[in-house]
Amino acid sequence: MTKKGLSPVIATLLLVAIVISLSTIVFIWARGFIKEAVQKNGMPAEQACEGINLVATYSSGRLQISNNGDVPVHKFTASIKNENGDIVPEDYDEAIVAGDSIDVSVSTAGIEMDVIPWILGESKGKKSIYKCVKTFAVDMG
Repeated sequence: MTKKGLSPVIATLLLVAIVISLSTIVFIWARGFIKEAVQKNGMPAEQACEGINLVATYSSGRLQISNNGDVPVHKFTASIKNENGDIVPEDYDEAIVAGDSIDVSVSTAGIEMDVIPWILGESKGKKSIYKCVKTFAVDMG
């Protein structure tokens, strides 16, 4: 009976240190999966995308897009479906302000086309672009 009661205290401290270390590692790992919400005019970007109303037509290699909504589009992607059924995305760094129209050249011919708008918002005080889930079918003429 010459042993002292120090081992249970050390074992408890080691267990607490291991739990804290593991929980910190899990928190840092999981933080990468949580996206910071992008805000546009004080509302979530998903909600701001609902204010976009694009009307697009394609003719002879030209894509004409009118923004009839009240949210400016920072840039857009044309998602082009070709004869083989493959989807070919083309990104355009063209802004379309509300009430304005643009006309761009399309390098890939296709049988169907959708326009996917991107808006400019803020996340953590920095400017951030957000790809809207809402797509707009292009009238292929």
